[in-house]
Amino acid sequence: MSLTKGYVNYTVYKKWTDQGSFYVTRLNQNANYEVISKLRHDAHSFLYAGTVLYQLITLKASGKPLKTRLVTYKDLLTGKLFRLMTNLF
Repeated sequence: MSLTKGYVNYTVYKKWTDQGSFYVTRLNQNANYEVISKLRHDAHSFLYAGTVLYQLITLKASGKPLKTRLVTYKDLLTGKLFRLMTNLF
């Protein structure tokens, strides 16, 4: 197993998914994606309650689109949002 660190490479994520490997990584702020479905629909409560928001998304990159899961968490103490993408559905 090789580790890649410090850059975003959707081709590598696709390769890992095809091989049956799993990944969890932060989503770049400038990532181009489309929300396919939301597993939590009360986004207003999410923004004020500091809970977790789950979405299925398609990353739009050169080549074939990559389906992934977007997990967003809001830290109640700092108000900071953490957005992680994974192929663990």
